[in-house]
Amino acid sequence: WRYGILICFTGFAIFIIFRHLNSLVRSNSLKFSAESANVASEVVQCFKGFKYFIATNRLDALVSSIKVSISKLRQIQFLLGLTAAFTRSVREPITVIVVVSIIYFQVVILGEDIAPIIVSTLFLYRALNSLMAVQINLQGLYENGGSIEIVESELHNLQSKRNSGAGSIKAAFENEIRFSNVSFSYEENTRALNEVNFSIPKGASVAFVGQSGCGKTTLLDLLTRVIQPEHGKIAVDGVDISGFQIGSWQQLIGYVPQEPIILADTIFENVTFGGQNPGQSSQEVKEVEVKELLAKVGLGELLEGLPLGVHTSLGEGGLGLSGGQKQRLAICRELFKKPQLLVLDEATSSLDKNSEAIIFSCLKQLSNDVTVIIVTHSPEMVDWVDHVVHLQGGVISAQGPWANVFHGSGVN
Repeated sequence: WRYGILICFTGFAIFIIFRHLNSLVRSNSLKFSAESANVASEVVQCFKGFKYFIATNRLDALVSSIKVSISKLRQIQFLLGLTAAFTRSVREPITVIVVVSIIYFQVVILGEDIAPIIVSTLFLYRALNSLMAVQINLQGLYENGGSIEIVESELHNLQSKRNSGAGSIKAAFENEIRFSNVSFSYEENTRALNEVNFSIPKGASVAFVGQSGCGKTTLLDLLTRVIQPEHGKIAVDGVDISGFQIGSWQQLIGYVPQEPIILADTIFENVTFGGQNPGQSSQEVKEVEVKELLAKVGLGELLEGLPLGVHTSLGEGGLGLSGGQKQRLAICRELFKKPQLLVLDEATSSLDKNSEAIIFSCLKQLSNDVTVIIVTHSPEMVDWVDHVVHLQGGVISAQGPWANVFHGSGVN
């Protein structure tokens, strides 16, 4: 029994030592992954803004910052290599020391015969070798698991933020969306929106217009539940949207940002991405539906000139597509989702007038099938919408039909 207690004590001591070693490796792995991400971000920033950094004599400062990060990476990598080398190099010595120590304690300290423990000691030696091999592999997992852990942590944080304040009611939009005395502030004592009131009937087309910083995008963020109002109420058919399940409400919304997200994949995959019904794979989606949607947004001619049709790969960021074509492809993706609301946040601000006119002509036709909400700096392009909301300094300065807002109320 003394022999058994000694083995247990020895095993516990080894466990404590390697537990601290694994903790150190995990900590250094997290630091290495975070610093690697920082270096990658700085290098990308350097290439993207190379002309600016050269012209303003700031390149040396950025390069110095990158060098500091690389130096940190080297130090962390050295520590990781040192701990890995230590574990591999002490594998045999630790095993031998443990076995010899147990024999010494049994024979010299306790004065007992060695014969009864020979077989047990042989098994112990083999077991210790196996355990040390497990430790080396486990340490390797900790060493390479930092980046995975960081990604999982970020995804968890995003999911937590998305689910914060989530209600339990399944969203539905049948009649109207109403903003009642809605206010929101990004900074204390400075309201981005102040006591905003308006309604959006289902099937209507609405444009939010005004100068930069007047609160247009904030309205969209509130509507899509990216942020929550500080005061007031946003109701859909009389139900406060804070009571909706976030996923079910956002599933009703098609959102097209200023910079469209184009996947490095085929046209088909770009259109169908995230739009399939539960349990339905992209392969089961009929190509005819994708082609009809592409024709609807004015990309039919582009498709006819492609040998592989909808299965043509677009490359990184939609290489080869114009800005207008990218935006129309992004609109097509949202339409495939079959939304009840199609929201465009400054989606044409980076386009030339001709491309912008094509996009708005497309939206005019789509407004017969879906509720369209547009944020734009070009009010002259949206004279076809049912309702215009003109914002100034976070408040509504005028609203109503386009002609009334821009001719009847004196708004420029």
